[in-house]
Amino acid sequence: MASVLLLGSTVNWLAAGLSFAGFAGYVGVYTIWLKRRTPQNIVIGGAAGAVPRLLAGPPRPAISPGPRCPVRDRLLLDAAHFWALSLLMKDEYAKVGVPMMPVVRGEAETRRQILIYSVLLYA
Repeated sequence: MASVLLLGSTVNWLAAGLSFAGFAGYVGVYTIWLKRRTPQNIVIGGAAGAVPRLLAGPPRPAISPGPRCPVRDRLLLDAAHFWALSLLMKDEYAKVGVPMMPVVRGEAETRRQILIYSVLLYA
């Protein structure tokens, strides 16, 4: 909480609020609630990981439909990246009960999702 107060008092309160929302989203929503409940956990966790891009992104708005939206790009990149890594670690995820995509939907569907997210990121 001290870091939020420091950020708010030295930078601005919008940045502090977004930072706290990212923290709360990652810890509360992703880690505690959804990580062990859905194979889309990486997409949801990526949303919290995209918050720093809002704080230190380009000088124009970071949430835009334009060709360079860093939040959208981060969400698409995280999903494809972590699903690729989860193909290597699927047995470990299965042992501890984390429903990563290759555990609950299989390797073929995981590869298909990686391709879809990668094409969307490239587009």
